Amino acid sequence: IVAFILTAPEELFTGLSLVVRIAFPILFTLDIALRMYAFSPVLFFRDRTRLFEFLLVLIMDILAVIPQSVYDVHVVAFLLAFSFTGRLIHVIRSRQSLHLLFITLVRSLPAM
Repeated sequence: IVAFILTAPEELFTGLSLVVRIAFPILFTLDIALRMYAFSPVLFFRDRTRLFEFLLVLIMDILAVIPQSVYDVHVVAFLLAFSFTGRLIHVIRSRQSLHLLFITLVRSLPAM
């Protein structure tokens, strides 16, 4: 395995990229489907956060099917990173203990 990694890093990266590109949309779609089943579709779409997550997964599923040569990878990566950052900030703000931990971390950064 080490010899393969040292002699052919491009092939390893391409194969790993393909696995990640297929595996993550499947896992996220399964997560959304299970939550829709647990909450029922009406209750699932009533919450704005779950609707936002559903739209993100839908976009990711569409991009997983479309070949990468059709769209600009950098723009899509930026949009997904931006949306996932917004989701993370929403989760941190909604949970009081995480919010307190995050504020403590931000305040301690200048001392580092």
